[in-house]
Amino acid sequence: MTSITLTTNASVQGRLLARNGAITLDNNTVTKAVCISSSAAASLHLVKTVVNGTGGTAVSSDFTMHIKASGTDVVGSPTI
Repeated sequence: MTSITLTTNASVQGRLLARNGAITLDNNTVTKAVCISSSAAASLHLVKTVVNGTGGTAVSSDFTMHIKASGTDVVGSPTI
């Protein structure tokens, strides 16, 4: 790691990292990022695709899928 020098009117809110070269800040303002949370829920879409490339006759209903997170059933996850 290398050095970071703050000079005239330079200010930092948060952290700075100088990995490969020294940095001098003069009349700079560095602020931490503001994260905006989203109220939109995450989603996961499952699609079963069966490829019978060697003469097979399987269909998607021959296979089941169900979602678990760390071994626990995900509420509302269908067994399809």
